[in-house]
Amino acid sequence: MAKAVETFIGRCENCGAKDRIPGPRLAERALCGKCGKPPPSSGSYPELARLISDASFRKEVLDFSGPVVVNFHSPTCPYCRRFDATFQQLVSKYAGRIKFTKIVREQNPITASRLGVQGVPTLLLFREGVLKDRTVGLLPEADVEAHLMRIL
Repeated sequence: MAKAVETFIGRCENCGAKDRIPGPRLAERALCGKCGKPPPSSGSYPELARLISDASFRKEVLDFSGPVVVNFHSPTCPYCRRFDATFQQLVSKYAGRIKFTKIVREQNPITASRLGVQGVPTLLLFREGVLKDRTVGLLPEADVEAHLMRIL
């Protein structure tokens, strides 16, 4: 009996064709099966992390159909400042596949409280609006990437 493979179906923003990507290949940079072009890195999956707030959290994270990483941070936190370089490398590496967002914990207490965020840096990993994983503290890039594979 064949093993079922979870797939992700998305629409190419270049030509409008529907593309089916097998779950095990989601970590790769996708190309459209019809036009052969990669998805644009702007729009749904921007090349830079978006700064979000309590007001925009639902739209940017919970209503988004793909994988989203939310980085709760503080500008005064030395660990957050150290982690920022790693975070930016991951944003560049996974542009077009994962949507990255940042939220200042102190300025957005409602979202932090609802999600149980007590310390920073904290990464929350969502897929289709559902919290799938979380990391707390300063982690090496390889460890964060292992967590990212769980939402791809």
